[in-house]
Amino acid sequence: MQKPLNIDFAEAAAFPLASLTAYHMLRLKLNLEKGQWVLIYGASSGVGSAAIQIAKAVGAKVITTAGSDDKVEMAMALGADYVINYKQDPIGKTAKDMSDGGVDVVFEHTGEKTWQESLRALKTGGKLVTCGATTGYGVNIDLRALFIKQQHIIGSTMGTREDMFAVTELVKNGKLKPVISKKFAFDEIKVAHQWLESGNQFGKVVIFF
Repeated sequence: MQKPLNIDFAEAAAFPLASLTAYHMLRLKLNLEKGQWVLIYGASSGVGSAAIQIAKAVGAKVITTAGSDDKVEMAMALGADYVINYKQDPIGKTAKDMSDGGVDVVFEHTGEKTWQESLRALKTGGKLVTCGATTGYGVNIDLRALFIKQQHIIGSTMGTREDMFAVTELVKNGKLKPVISKKFAFDEIKVAHQWLESGNQFGKVVIFF
């Protein structure tokens, strides 16, 4: 597969894994449709920033989360319809209110700390898809709520070769722009780790060898 001509090599390095994962979750596992509400965690993450753009390319209505005013603005610039500053507002209740009773889809990759908020945001018959557990992997589920609300919980990892072709087409058509936060030389690897740990990044960090 050749690099799309409208992106540089740093962007080509940054987009495949996160975008492939997001595409497979939204399109193959969920068949996200135009007009559906989706809550996407972590607008500033690689998979989150890709998911926002993929969902908007479908025509979905996107609610996402961010932890600072600057990141809220960046998420809006990516195309999100609403952004919840999770340091100021409860995610589940806010997303439920914004979507008039609950979102159709929750795009999860954060895990333990957000799990209950995710279930709270989800409407009756809604679907939650997850590919990660960055805040922890031990979650609790009230089975009564699960079966009474007829919800679906779906696991997902990476994607297929066909997904990669589809994602690359989105990039070629300008509907998906790889988001890069910062670039570091290989001998700055320690600084790059410190930058990631600071939580200030929005998008991917690229290392040059």
